[in-house]
Amino acid sequence: MESELLGNNGESLKTFSLVELKKVSDQWIMRTIEVRDEANRSKTRLAINAAALGRSFSSALFDPATLPEQLSAPADGEIDRF
Repeated sequence: MESELLGNNGESLKTFSLVELKKVSDQWIMRTIEVRDEANRSKTRLAINAAALGRSFSSALFDPATLPEQLSAPADGEIDRF
């Protein structure tokens, strides 16, 4: 899967590519994504090697007024490494 960020004149400025997906505990996780700067052809790669799955969050968490509040990190046993 790929998407592009286009400039005002329609030229491609950046390309975002989903390189690898992985199924972990019946949930699909982005494993690797790349962002390519089309002007100089440089790439940035993000590789995800662990995730805390099955967590629930209150919708209030996404309220801008609560953004400064701290969240607790998941316990080590709640993190799936792959």
